[in-house]
Amino acid sequence: MALDQFTARFCGLAFIALSLVFFSALSSAAMPEPAVKDPDVRAGRMCAESANPGAVAEKRLIQCGLEYGVFAPERMGCDAPYMDVRITAYNLERGFEMDRQIVLFRKHEMFRDTDILLLSEVDRGCARTQYRNVARDMAKALGMNYVYGVEFVELPHSTAPDADETGEQCEHGNAVLSRWPIVNAGEIRHQVSADWYIAPGPQRAGQEPRLGGRMAVMADIDVNGFPLRVYAVHFDSGLQDDLNRKAQAGELVAHAAGAFGPVVMGGDMNTLQYLVDLSSGTNERDPTAPVFLSAGYTDAHAGMRAAKRGTTRVEYGMRAVLDLIFVKGAAVVDRGICPAKICDPLSDHLPIWAVLRLE
Repeated sequence: MALDQFTARFCGLAFIALSLVFFSALSSAAMPEPAVKDPDVRAGRMCAESANPGAVAEKRLIQCGLEYGVFAPERMGCDAPYMDVRITAYNLERGFEMDRQIVLFRKHEMFRDTDILLLSEVDRGCARTQYRNVARDMAKALGMNYVYGVEFVELPHSTAPDADETGEQCEHGNAVLSRWPIVNAGEIRHQVSADWYIAPGPQRAGQEPRLGGRMAVMADIDVNGFPLRVYAVHFDSGLQDDLNRKAQAGELVAHAAGAFGPVVMGGDMNTLQYLVDLSSGTNERDPTAPVFLSAGYTDAHAGMRAAKRGTTRVEYGMRAVLDLIFVKGAAVVDRGICPAKICDPLSDHLPIWAVLRLE
């Protein structure tokens, strides 16, 4: 047998063995079947409650499936002593500027080598984003595998000039995109979460009536034989929701406790007071980050000047630090935030990235 044939066969066996380890260790997560054909996102909804939202007794803990697709070319090779993997966390702001975001990931030197994308605020079948399946369309355009989960079923309400308004039902959630095989996937629907439901009527005007609550998408990824678990995160956003965010962080830490290999939590964590803590060198104001830090996670952007950590557009004379990447079990060898002059026009959040070394 030729050496390259032996290597390919060995790597294939290793991948199968790794998959079995993942599946045996993760009975709570279920890998969806790949979506071969593009789903009809206007007719085919992912949540059972979509059929009759008003009759649903439980408005937050909705029952939704996952959508999964394979668009990355096969990658194989098992002889590396370590692997560097580039991860980007990005709140897409629905996908209003998805085509320009795709160009960013295809061409910009800071993002074109991204291996894994942790995405939040991702539309599926919404009029406001031209009924596109944003996660799937982006995965196809970038040649990546993906798994998508629904956070909210967006409900109809009075239309208005605001582009964020919706006149009909659609879906909105989080996604993981990867150039490497996604071995296993699941959703974590947070038990503690704000309630967004508003009954039909004039009280919906100008509001965001929704079924559902905050959730995270988890994916186990085979990075050239190195196991890596990632979570695409989107925590509660209200000024009064500090305790919700703390509880949501705790749920993810507990969920990842049995992970086989390094873990990455990344996304829009809405840590409204974290800038104060970074500026003062304390962890006294925002309760979310200490949950990760006390569990052995590292803030991937630790050491950067607080003034350079802002990830939102300028409001009230400052940029808030809402988007974070926490890492456990891997070294952070590089990290950064997209310059505002490049990424401010693309979303109301700046994408952040980190390069991790898997050994």
